[in-house]
This record gives sequence, C-alpha cells and structure tokens, in this order.
Amino acid sequence: MILSMCQSKISLKRQTSLLKDSTTVVASFALDRSPTRKTCLLVEFAVAVTGTITITGSLDSSPVSETLSISSSTFKNSIKMYDSITSIALDATIVASGTTVTVKSIGRNGLEQAVETTIIASYPAQFIRQKSVGFDVKISGSVEKNMPLVIIPYTSTFTPQDADLVTNSGTGEIFFVVGNPYEEHYGMMKHYILKLQRKEQ
Repeated sequence: MILSMCQSKISLKRQTSLLKDSTTVVASFALDRSPTRKTCLLVEFAVAVTGTITITGSLDSSPVSETLSISSSTFKNSIKMYDSITSIALDATIVASGTTVTVKSIGRNGLEQAVETTIIASYPAQFIRQKSVGFDVKISGSVEKNMPLVIIPYTSTFTPQDADLVTNSGTGEIFFVVGNPYEEHYGMMKHYILKLQRKEQ
C-alpha cells in the first residue's frame, strides 16, 4: 500500500493480563509492562519448582515487598497489592531449574486483569466506510451493521490481532478489530485489512 494514500493516523492497543512475557528464569528481573491498576501478581512457571520469590514494589507511593515460598508447584500468587513493581527476585534453587516464568496481573479474587499496552501510535491508515456512520453505539450489546474497514501498510514490527483496539487519531473514534486481519498483496506492496466494530461510547 502506498503511504501517500493514507489519509488518517491510528493507534493500536492490545489488552493482556501478561506483565512479563515468558522468559528463562534469572536471579532478578523487571516486568515488560506496568500495571494500570492496583494488582496482585500471579507468577507462573513451566514446570513445578521449589524455592522463594521476592517481590519489590510500591502501592500509593509507599514501599511494598513480600517473600513468597513455593513448594513443588507451577504457580504462586502474591498476597499484597501493588501499583508499581520494581523487581522480582528468584532464589538459586528456582534459577537452577532452568525453566521459564511469566507474570500476570490478577485481582484479589484471583481473576486475571487486562492491562492495555500500546503497540503502535500515529501509524498511517486508510478507513473505508460503506455508509454514513454519523452515529454512536450507545447501548452495550448493540451491533453496527455496516462495519468499517481500515487498511494499514504492512510492517514486520507488529501484527494486528483479533480484539485489538484501534483509535482514529483524528476523530477519537475507538474500534475493536473483529476476526483475524487479512493480508493483501499488490505487486511489491503489501497491507493489512482490518474489519472493525465500533466501541460503545
């Protein structure tokens, strides 16, 4: 797709409970994403481990830390809540296992909490609207019959996914990506076509 054809700019956000993507265990590590609300942490390992996990962070600008013991288990959740995480430390026994670890955001009820992370910002795009969409979907559960499409130039730095949030930078409209993006080629040019559903305002 020729960039000069793009008359709009978009930002693309993704919701995930993962604060730390899967990585090999080390003595201490930081999170890949910061929590966007007060959260407990769920630390998960690929295999059962035994040892201690030390979490250091803060809540409402006050220091918070705790040391958790894990025994022949693949997961352990924190008791305390945090809104900022400085580091997570694993003892030598866990590190010696050579397994992988992930960290998720959860509530006190144990349910995963989605964290919004920005994938791209101010990226060129072209919206295609089948009919006038000068209306808001104000009621949760409403279905927009004439869903718009957005075309964005292909890049190897990211891949759009189902349920991503697309914001039209010019109008402030927010959409969900519906289904898997379609890749289309024109000669040497390549682009994604995303089907969108308007987010209730």
